[in-house]
Amino acid sequence: MNKTVFLLISTCLGLTLMIPGASASSPNPVTSSTTIEIHGSFPIVQAQFDICSHVPFAGSCQVGLALSEQYAQPLHIATRVPQELQPQAPGSTEVSVSPGPPNLVLNFMFSLNSRSYSYSVPLPRFAAPGTFTETLPMSQVLANLVDLGLPAALLGKFISLNVPVSLVSSVRGDAVESGFTTTRQTLEWNSPGTIVLNTIVDGSLNDSSVRVSSFRSVFALRVGFDLSLPLLPSVSLFTYGTDLLDFGSSAGLTVGQWFHVAVASAHSQVSGDGWYLAGSTAPISIKDQSLTDSGSNYAFSGWSGKGLGSYSGTQISPSLVANSPIQENAIWQATPQQSYPLTVPISSIWAAGILVIVGVIAVFVVIKRKSET
Repeated sequence: MNKTVFLLISTCLGLTLMIPGASASSPNPVTSSTTIEIHGSFPIVQAQFDICSHVPFAGSCQVGLALSEQYAQPLHIATRVPQELQPQAPGSTEVSVSPGPPNLVLNFMFSLNSRSYSYSVPLPRFAAPGTFTETLPMSQVLANLVDLGLPAALLGKFISLNVPVSLVSSVRGDAVESGFTTTRQTLEWNSPGTIVLNTIVDGSLNDSSVRVSSFRSVFALRVGFDLSLPLLPSVSLFTYGTDLLDFGSSAGLTVGQWFHVAVASAHSQVSGDGWYLAGSTAPISIKDQSLTDSGSNYAFSGWSGKGLGSYSGTQISPSLVANSPIQENAIWQATPQQSYPLTVPISSIWAAGILVIVGVIAVFVVIKRKSET
């Protein structure tokens, strides 16, 4: 059997999927968990085969078959995503998926002329993802379809009808990204393990997110009907196979949603601008509380914020809660430049006075000598 089957981020395995933005080793990753269920019910195949043509002197009896399935399985999903992303910075997000026990039931409906017989087979040993092979005895089908007056137990000693079933399961999910770029969209697991999806928040949207559109349990299926008669080799009445059969799907799952916190200021340097995981804390701050810019003095007086979870107030380094896109603007007040009177130290005044007196005495001495001569 071809074992190329596809996984879902939604059916079962303990695996790790990597998705967007800053790397999983970035500071303050946020972990959360949830449980979803994949489920499905749909027809698989309809066919007809002639049982009597393989029985000597029995003539012909065309038996109709309709095969459908019912499938349900819980998935326990834990995500570990970065709290903050910066545009054009590649990274990854971890998604761990652990399967609960699957519930698979194959429903058979046989018909012959006006007679019909339904037969449901639960497969409690089925594991998904994984491989399942089993032969299901259905000799009682003949006793209910063909009125030979023989009980199924007695009829089964002479003729038997068996259904070999083979299933190979895997999981598939499709990444749906808004405001991100990525190298791949389809996520597939053929066995538990790790898938890395490199993504970059491109900075184009204030509300960016990564989702798994739906979780699907995908199977390769082989099923047949074998007839066994005394003294005769077993005969294959019918075979059916497919490599891509969705046995169920689930609702989508938001892996992460990030809101842009924009921080702006006409003066000084600010920090905290970036994309933050919904509900996480976004600290912002400003470098200077007062400064001179273009010959004018300015004093920081607070923040003015817009958006759910924003901050408006006088704190220098407040913490926001990113519940929506947020815009924070620093508020500055211009302050007048102060002029100061000229002040001269007393010692300088005394020195200047002494120099003046010395100069006057020197002039007086020079004038007196000239008069004496």
